[in-house]
Amino acid sequence: MREKVALGRARAACRHGTRANEHCPESQHAVSVYDFLKRIGPLRTAVRGVRGWIYRYRVDAWILSGKERHSGQPLTVLVAGQLENKNYIREVMFEQPCVETHRRMWRRSVRRRLRVSGGSFSVVVYDTTEPPERTLKDTRTYYLPNWVITELDLAAANKRLEQSENARKDVKRILRKGYGYTISTAATDFEMFYDSMYLPYLARRFGGQGMAVPRDLFTKGTQADAELLVVTWNGEPVAGVVLRYSDGEPPAAWILGVRGGDLELVKQHVLMALHYFEVKHVSEKGLTRLQLGGARPFLRDGVLQFKKKWGAKIMSAHEHERQWFALRIVDDSPGARSFLTHNPFVYEDERGLAGTGSLTGVAVEVETAERYLRQEFQALGIDRYETAAIWAQGTERASERAGETFPGNMQKNAARANDWNG
Repeated sequence: MREKVALGRARAACRHGTRANEHCPESQHAVSVYDFLKRIGPLRTAVRGVRGWIYRYRVDAWILSGKERHSGQPLTVLVAGQLENKNYIREVMFEQPCVETHRRMWRRSVRRRLRVSGGSFSVVVYDTTEPPERTLKDTRTYYLPNWVITELDLAAANKRLEQSENARKDVKRILRKGYGYTISTAATDFEMFYDSMYLPYLARRFGGQGMAVPRDLFTKGTQADAELLVVTWNGEPVAGVVLRYSDGEPPAAWILGVRGGDLELVKQHVLMALHYFEVKHVSEKGLTRLQLGGARPFLRDGVLQFKKKWGAKIMSAHEHERQWFALRIVDDSPGARSFLTHNPFVYEDERGLAGTGSLTGVAVEVETAERYLRQEFQALGIDRYETAAIWAQGTERASERAGETFPGNMQKNAARANDWNG
């Protein structure tokens, strides 16, 4: 009788999720079967193959719902891809906080939603590594580079430092505060920078949007042809940047950091000093260009604006680093309209990089808005740009509908934009 009671209790424990032990016969049997199956090599290989296939064709997806950042209008967005990219899109589009629902979706299902108008989402954003010319051929989907590379012409930058009154004031401010710099190639200094400057600054400045360079890749990248430029303040190291050199390519300001991730140091213009010293140092080596690293493709992104201030131009990422946001407005909602109006962006097609922005609902004259877009994109080296309209069927490029891109005919495009507002 006692044996039956003990066996009943063991079985009850199994049913309630108790881990396998000697008192749980069914669990013991399951574990022994599992161990037996693990020993079958072909089966293990097949299971791994299935898991790899599922991982390849399924993707993390989030439904974001909340108030659009600028208008306060309701907005629902489907974002599929990397967590860090989702966090960035959330920051661009929404007031905080917003409601998030996570799921796993088949990639094919996400692509299908890019083709279908309407539904429960206003906007669909999908991470893809497929080049724009090889994917969707419709004019209602934009392919935004996850990152654009910024590059500086050092001769133009030094000329600006000499001629611009604002630039001269910035330099005087840097020197008056007592900033200086040192150069090192010691492995211990690189490690110090990675642990005490780079990682803390990435976490404090970008939070969940930051994608850290793994330690092993960092170590490999600093073993040869690399320098650490450290900004000092009254003799103390406060910020740094890794400069990498390679044959046939301009040097690159690879990653930067601030001591302890202290944002108060940023307010003391330490990053301005960092940029000034890296331009000065690389110029003294007789080099003519400097890559300033990546920035997000939205025109109002803070990092992109900072680099544009110094005269940086943008270009596509290196071939092996190219990824895109496939973005489409699938529902003509007030929140979606406001997002496009307040967030001009750089996109890519078979002809290269271009810029676009919406004139729907702008609070200024259409020609003023067009002039602003033209000046902003040209300052970044983008000569091909257009306005975008939102139709019930989704985002449609004005250039395709009107047969031209502005500023080819400013008056006609302005009239067309007024029609959109109606």
